[in-house]
Amino acid sequence: MQSKSEGTTFSWTLVESPTSVHPLSNDFSAIFCRNPSTITPELCIVCGLKATVTLDRRNNRARSGKDPKMTTPAPKRRYWLFTADPHHYHWDTLFVKGKEMWRGAYDKADAQRQLKQMHRGDRVLAYHSAPERSLYALAEVTRTPYPDPADPDGKNLVADLRALERLPRQVSLEEMRENPAVRKVKFLKNVRLIISPLLEEEYQELLRMAGIVPSPGMPLP
Repeated sequence: MQSKSEGTTFSWTLVESPTSVHPLSNDFSAIFCRNPSTITPELCIVCGLKATVTLDRRNNRARSGKDPKMTTPAPKRRYWLFTADPHHYHWDTLFVKGKEMWRGAYDKADAQRQLKQMHRGDRVLAYHSAPERSLYALAEVTRTPYPDPADPDGKNLVADLRALERLPRQVSLEEMRENPAVRKVKFLKNVRLIISPLLEEEYQELLRMAGIVPSPGMPLP
């Protein structure tokens, strides 16, 4: 026999139980169907019932509007250092526009591989190469990188960036190389890299060098 309550299916079958304390009346099923929440493991033992309980997942999905199998955790935020030649693209351009499709990784195999690892919400430290050679600003990836609509082959990925803030203090390449806390940053070993990954600790240290530190109620950007 079965009854349903709050997305749960209750089923029970009568079995021979020589130790039953109370014989079941003919109308026990009507009582349980009216109020299935009264069924407990102890009651099943006393009455000689073999009970099983199964979740009605279809009804649960209908009520919640979500399939539990389809829910995935958001990817963990990652941190990056983007390099641009100020003669060809100055990071002020991003601040003028607010948002922009960034094509700085065009035809650069290593940079394209790094773009594939990015997700919406990642943070970017924007660096100017020669003659400035310094960190200049902070930006955010607003869309997971995707094929450039202008590329007929669809091989080059682009990233949508949003300007967050200019750094209070520009951090020079020489300063970064002198700081042992960021010595392992790949960019410092090869300044030709267009995109370099950063550990969270390295990101925080570079922000500290730029004059940005966390405060109570104000986490790092």
